[in-house]
Amino acid sequence: WYIDSSHYNRALGNKILDRVIGPKTDERATAKPFGVLLTEDNIDAHLGDIRARKKRWYAAHPEDVMEIRAIANELFARKVIKQ
Repeated sequence: WYIDSSHYNRALGNKILDRVIGPKTDERATAKPFGVLLTEDNIDAHLGDIRARKKRWYAAHPEDVMEIRAIANELFARKVIKQ
């Protein structure tokens, strides 16, 4: 879905736009919806689900978490990113 680590491709952009403003073509209208359309009624539950899945991933991948934290700490120390 991505051209590089920061930019998604046109196909993903179309899926996002279709989800937010509605499909542009009949073919895209019959495609499986992408993501979750957030509303005032579902945002709190959705964010809770994201947090719970994140917590489970952290518990299942402690080595990855430590590596990512070490990289972030190095970038903070070098003032490449702000904490």
